[in-house]
Order: sequence, then C-alpha cells, then structure tokens
Amino acid sequence: MLSSVVAMMASAFLAAETGAPAVVAPPAAPAAAVSKHDKNKMVCRNAAPTGTRLGARVCRTQEEWDDIQAEHQKAIREQQMEHQTNRQG
Repeated sequence: MLSSVVAMMASAFLAAETGAPAVVAPPAAPAAAVSKHDKNKMVCRNAAPTGTRLGARVCRTQEEWDDIQAEHQKAIREQQMEHQTNRQG
C-alpha cells in the first residue's frame, strides 16, 4: 500500500517537472521476474495516466524501468530531506 502511494507521488512529481502526463506503474514486482543480467529485454506494464480511467500499455527496456525507479527514489529522498530541513528550521 505504502509503495503504491510512494510510486504515485513520485510519478506526479516527475510529471510536474517534465510537463509529461504522469504514468503510474502497478505496484506488482515484474522486475523481480526479469533477470537483472538482461537489461535490454523489453518489459511492458499497464499504466493509467493521472486524471483518466483509461489505461495504456507502456513498453520499455528493463534498464529504462530501473532508471525510472532510481529517479523516483531519488526524488522521494530529496522531498523527505527537504521536509526534514523545513521542520527543523
């Protein structure tokens, strides 16, 4: 539950920065099924852009999914650090 909320927040945050519609990947763990050794394998996921009930199929390489996840985690860490800094000041 918490991971899906975090994923939605991170997607919205990144979409706001890039101006692109936010796409939230399902909280399932398809990355675990894909071998970490094959970064060029295409992985498709169902996603629903924020503000619509219509879904879309998003296909990217495993390396791209890993990069997106790393960016989301970085953005969340930065927001948490900013929140902690604002509370102390």
